[in-house]
Amino acid sequence: MTQPSHPTFIQIETTLACNAECPFCSHATLTRRPRRMEDWLWKKIIDETRGLGVTYRPFLINEPLADHRLGEIMRYIRRDDTARIELNSNGELMPASTSSASRSTGSAKRRSRSRAWDSTTR
Repeated sequence: MTQPSHPTFIQIETTLACNAECPFCSHATLTRRPRRMEDWLWKKIIDETRGLGVTYRPFLINEPLADHRLGEIMRYIRRDDTARIELNSNGELMPASTSSASRSTGSAKRRSRSRAWDSTTR
């Protein structure tokens, strides 16, 4: 099997913020710093991988909608016609304005985590 010459997927954790308290997640115990990735760094990551057909995932152990720069980040990614965007969110921070901004950035694959681990399901 041949290894690709570049990554197919890149996860960019631009913030450590999360509004959920899922019991299975290690987010509450994170001590990493900085809490917010500087703009120059996420732009550098994207710039260095332009034209490679990368799928960008601006999340890891965080809630991507908690980053007020998400619309800007998605628009920056979409400058590359070969790029794709995937979001994984609990959806609780999705006001109409964020939803509109997300749609205006072009097609992005969206997934939502359900609140399956709240007090009503234990």
